[in-house]
Amino acid sequence: MTISTIDRNLFPYIWRIPVGKRAGVVYDWYMDEKGTVADTGNGQDPAQMSGLTLAFVGDGVWHALVRAWLARTRTGTVRVLHREAVGYVRAGAQAQALSMIQDTLTEEEADILRRGRNAQGNAPKNVDVQTYRLATGFEALVGYLYLTGREERLMELAGLVLTEK
Repeated sequence: MTISTIDRNLFPYIWRIPVGKRAGVVYDWYMDEKGTVADTGNGQDPAQMSGLTLAFVGDGVWHALVRAWLARTRTGTVRVLHREAVGYVRAGAQAQALSMIQDTLTEEEADILRRGRNAQGNAPKNVDVQTYRLATGFEALVGYLYLTGREERLMELAGLVLTEK
């Protein structure tokens, strides 16, 4: 089973967050805290964000994507699902995922990947620097695709990585 088993609306632009117990206001990306439409021109363009900022977003998106996929395709306790999720989200697995999708990347995606990979960050002690940088590049790509609204492309690349073992 591949990523196509997940709803295409896994990461919609509008996050339905009710305010209070019985609030009638539902926030979306373009609303301020009062529920009125805010000026959308103030946001930062993802193409101008640092590689580490893109990786920060991509880390959260990849975690959520993997967890949703596992919840849909696997059975077991939360402990079992968590251990399997770690197998997909740890730096070594992300570096391996990058090698699986590298040949399918466009020139623009390869540039984002390079920006993330070359970003100056401190690698944790439990992973070597090269693996950490590859994983950061992968996360930057995921973050960029998510922030630019290219969810179909994100799902396509995730489908190459998230498969039955």
